[in-house]
Amino acid sequence: MCACVFELWLLRKTNDGPPGWVRAHEVSLGQIGFRGTPDVNSIMLSEVAMTTLLVFTIEREAYSYDIKDGELKNLAYLPTYYSPRLIPYSNTLRPCGEQEELLEEI
Repeated sequence: MCACVFELWLLRKTNDGPPGWVRAHEVSLGQIGFRGTPDVNSIMLSEVAMTTLLVFTIEREAYSYDIKDGELKNLAYLPTYYSPRLIPYSNTLRPCGEQEELLEEI
C-alpha cells in the first residue's frame, strides 16, 4: 500500500472563541489505487460550483480526485523532460459581467 496522505484542513469559526483549524477530509494514495511510493510533484485544490477537486501530478501524469464522490481521473500524460508544476490562476483584475458577483470581505 501507498502511505502518502492528503489532508484538507479548513479554518472554521467557533461560537465562543477564535477560528480554529478542523480536518475536513483525509485520503491516502493507497486508498485511491496507487501502489508503492509515487513521487507527487505538485498539488492544487480547485473549487468550482459544488465540486472540490484535488488536482495533483505524479511524475509525468496529472490526476484529479473528487473530494465528495471519491472519483479519481487521469487527466493527462505530460510528455516533458521536467516534472510538471501546477500553477493556480485567477483573473481578479477583469471586471464582473452580468452573471458574476462581487465577493464581500468578511
